[in-house]
Amino acid sequence: MKPIYKRYLKILLVLWGGSFAVLTVLYLFLLLPQNNILNFSKDELRRLNIEYQTAKTTSSPETRAKQKAEIQELNKTLNTFVTNYNNLDNLTFSISRIASDIRVDTFANKGSNSDSYLKIPTCKHVGFIDATISFRATFNKFVVFINTLERHNPVIFIDELTIIQQRQGGSRHKAEIFLNFLIKIPEEDKLDEGEF
Repeated sequence: MKPIYKRYLKILLVLWGGSFAVLTVLYLFLLLPQNNILNFSKDELRRLNIEYQTAKTTSSPETRAKQKAEIQELNKTLNTFVTNYNNLDNLTFSISRIASDIRVDTFANKGSNSDSYLKIPTCKHVGFIDATISFRATFNKFVVFINTLERHNPVIFIDELTIIQQRQGGSRHKAEIFLNFLIKIPEEDKLDEGEF
C-alpha cells in the first residue's frame, strides 16, 4: 500500500505543480499586463477629469471675471515700471517739469534719443532708453529732485549720479544724472525680428 500512496502523492504533486505553473504563466502574460493597462487607464481618466473640471471652472463667468481682474492688476503693476514707446516725449517733459517745479538752474536733457532704444537680452517685449540730465542746484534741491524722480510713475531708474561742489563762493552745485526708462517694444519691431 505504501507504493500506491506514493504514486498518488507524486501524481497530485505533479498536478499541483503544473496547475501552479499554468496559473503563474497566465498571471504573467494575461493578468499583469491587464492590471498595468487598467492602472494606466485610471491615471489617464483622473488626468482627463482634472482637465475637464479646470475647463468647466474656467468657462464660468466668475472665473473669467477673476482672471480679467488679475490681468488688469498685472497690467497696472507693469505700467508703473514700463512706459509705451509713444509716451517717451511725455516722460521727457515730465522730467523737465519736475526740474522747473523745483527751480533748478541750467537744466539740460541730453541723450534721450527717442528714435532708438536698447534691448534687454532676456526680454522680448521690454527695452530701455538712456538719458543724461545735468543742472545746477543747492544740495537740498538736488535731494528733492532725486526724491521726486524716485516717486515718479512710470519708474525712472537712476543709473549713476554725480554732484560736483561749487568751489567759488556759491551754494549751487553741478549735478549730472544718468537715467534709464523701461519701454514696451513696439509691435512692428517685434515682428521685424521674427519674435512672436
